[in-house]
Order: sequence, then structure tokens, then C-alpha cells
Amino acid sequence: MSLGEFLRYRWQAGRRAWRGAPADEWAVQADQQGVLLRHESYRGFLAKSVSEEHATWSEIVRVVAWKQDNFTWDTIWLRFELVGERALDVPEDAVGWRSLADGLSRLLPGSAALEEWWPAVAFPAFAENVVQLYPPPNNSSKPTPLRGAA
Repeated sequence: MSLGEFLRYRWQAGRRAWRGAPADEWAVQADQQGVLLRHESYRGFLAKSVSEEHATWSEIVRVVAWKQDNFTWDTIWLRFELVGERALDVPEDAVGWRSLADGLSRLLPGSAALEEWWPAVAFPAFAENVVQLYPPPNNSSKPTPLRGAA
């Protein structure tokens, strides 16, 4: 990296912080083939990091939703656990998250629909509320609370 590139990056990262922009940008896309997650982090001192991860629907062995307490607000996450002990974690502020959450039961047959699991994860506030969305346990079509959700 040249000195000019470094200075441009530091200027960009500083402007993001000054404007109150998040240090991370997430985007997710889902289609008939699978899920693509892109993460850009502006936390590094020298340069932003960019990662892309892809999973096909056949690689997904489990999907859970949970809520992370960030002190004054909560973030709801979807975790796609994959064969080979890999996982994709998608925060609700990712571009495309709502589309993924809305279409999950159609794209991954057997998974719980958004309206079935959202209340169990979202309420009460500031509790972790881990809920399994896929596979449906015991041939049930209902999402299964694992921790914190009633």
C-alpha cells in the first residue's frame, strides 16, 4: 500500500466515524442457489477488510435467530450453521436482511416463517432469546426456543 492509498483510507475511515457511520457494512443476498454474505470492516488501521462467504441451501444444517444486547439497543442475528462446522452470521442491519428473513421459509423448506419466530426473538428486550428456525424439531412447524425465549 502506498502512502497516498493509506492516507485516502484513513481519511475515508475518519469521515465515516465523524458522520456516525457504522464501522461495519453488511450485505446479504439469497436466491434458489443459496446465501451470499459480504462484510466490509473499517476497523482496521491500515485498510478496510472485505470478506465474502457463500453457502448453498444443501450445506445448511441448522438456522438459529438470536438477539445481541448492545447496551442501548439490540441487534437480531440469523446464524446459518453449515457442514464442516462453518457458520454465516447475518445481522439485521445488513442490506438484504429483511428480504432473506421474509423468504427463508420459501427458500429453505421446513424453516419457520418470519411471523412465527420474530416475536420470540424480539421480546423481551435485552434478552438473548435464541430460537431454532431449521430444522424443525420433532416434525413441528413451530420455531423452537433454545435459550431466553419463552
